[in-house]
Amino acid sequence: MKGFGIKIHGSSRYQNKTTPLPPQNYIEDSFRIFAENGITCIRVTVSWESWELDLNEFQEDLDLIAQAADKYDIKCLYDNHQWECSSWIGYGIGMPNSIMSNYYERRSSDSEPIYNIKKDFWNKWWNRQIKNTEGVDGWDAQLDYLKGIVKVLKDRKSTFGFEILNEPEVFSLLHYRKVGHYHDYTVRELRKITDKPLFFCWALPHGVIDTPGLQATVSPSTKNNVIYDGHAYPPSLSRMLYFRSIIDGKYSSVHGRI
Repeated sequence: MKGFGIKIHGSSRYQNKTTPLPPQNYIEDSFRIFAENGITCIRVTVSWESWELDLNEFQEDLDLIAQAADKYDIKCLYDNHQWECSSWIGYGIGMPNSIMSNYYERRSSDSEPIYNIKKDFWNKWWNRQIKNTEGVDGWDAQLDYLKGIVKVLKDRKSTFGFEILNEPEVFSLLHYRKVGHYHDYTVRELRKITDKPLFFCWALPHGVIDTPGLQATVSPSTKNNVIYDGHAYPPSLSRMLYFRSIIDGKYSSVHGRI
């Protein structure tokens, strides 16, 4: 399967700033170019922020992508994407306002997220101390969003699978195992509605050591049709061997940015 290094933005609109419009016919043209160049599988980034911002538009985007992927016979991995946590606290994207506004003051979406705010958020997230504005547990609120995506896309022939969360962030050695509990919980719940491959991602460490043994603890206990997504930037033989040494299952996926 040729791909996974190729990424297309599915519905990744920022909740707290204007998202630039893509070129006209962006989706159709992109999939045509992928097919012409032998790409058979791509990663489609989607954002919880976008879901909360405009659910109808989000679902329309997914439908257009799935139609184009079906037409050009290209498989799609739908990636629940977060980068720098959320646009509520800076220039990132991911966690929606209904989660972040409960705990933090809004900052300029053009500013760098403050390290201690991110650290505090992820510590609360892994300890299940985050609730949304309606009092719903954060993990469960995110699970409802993920289930919505799965239900829309699971029966499309182009849907290869779903990633739980792009680069979950850890700020403590204790977080690694808690990421594993999070992955385990989410896989168990999503397995009730789909048998498609489910991906869990390499944990992004901040100020703590990163070893194959620690990364192994982020894996869910259920290994059936579960794929480890190891990120290697830039790709190298040593990084490939490092990620390969972590895997204790049947499948692995390692993608790099070139």
